[in-house]
Amino acid sequence: MIGALRKVIKRMHYLPHHVRLMELVFREARKFDVIHFHCDYLHFPLLRRQATPGVTTLHGLVNPHDLQPL
Repeated sequence: MIGALRKVIKRMHYLPHHVRLMELVFREARKFDVIHFHCDYLHFPLLRRQATPGVTTLHGLVNPHDLQPL
């Protein structure tokens, strides 16, 4: 399990680290029954290509008209 980035490094740009985190998670995806994501939509293109199911928890403002295409 990988912990929250905000607890590891303070004052950082999160996007590069989240992209790297996606690489690490999907490299090991077959080892999990389900993968739970809290990183908005970053994982969507990768998750479609995996047999391991995923659950997404969205935080913050969620606009239905923005989510419909996803």
